[in-house]
Amino acid sequence: MNTIFKKSFVFGLFLVVLTFFSQISSADMTKDITAGVEKLPLAQRSLTKQQMKKWNTVFKKKLAAPCGKDFNYEIHWETLIKAEDTEYANFESEFAKVYFEPMEAAFKDLCKNEETKKAMLAQIKTIVVKNEYSSTGSPQTSSEDWATYSNGVLTLNMSFRNTDAPGINGRALAMAKALTQGLK
Repeated sequence: MNTIFKKSFVFGLFLVVLTFFSQISSADMTKDITAGVEKLPLAQRSLTKQQMKKWNTVFKKKLAAPCGKDFNYEIHWETLIKAEDTEYANFESEFAKVYFEPMEAAFKDLCKNEETKKAMLAQIKTIVVKNEYSSTGSPQTSSEDWATYSNGVLTLNMSFRNTDAPGINGRALAMAKALTQGLK
């Protein structure tokens, strides 16, 4: 009787530990930076929440597929859609084109090479997505330098201004360049 109790206890403990670790591995790996979203004006808040929903249902899956990994993301939602940028772009149609489609294209291209894929999986700790102005107060509009990589952090900083030139491919190439130059 004592042996059966011990085996049942050990098995029960095993199930608890297994459940705990399965929850950790399936946890959302996106850092929650949503507090500022509620402070946005209604139009911006609504558009941002739409994109947050798309992020959780579509974009994350698409970005995980090429490399076989869901990277850690730190998305500064409250900075992505700025009131002063509204004259430059249609957010509903352009949002993915500015941030997520270039990431997907770059991941697909880079992960074709097994060595690059291994380096990315081992070295990228966080991917930061934001729309912050430079120290001079101007928006980041150049696709050539929208992506930087340093010490395991890939930072993607882009305004909605000038979204068509050079487009998704230009931003994907710039991101791939930043990663291939920074990865070891």
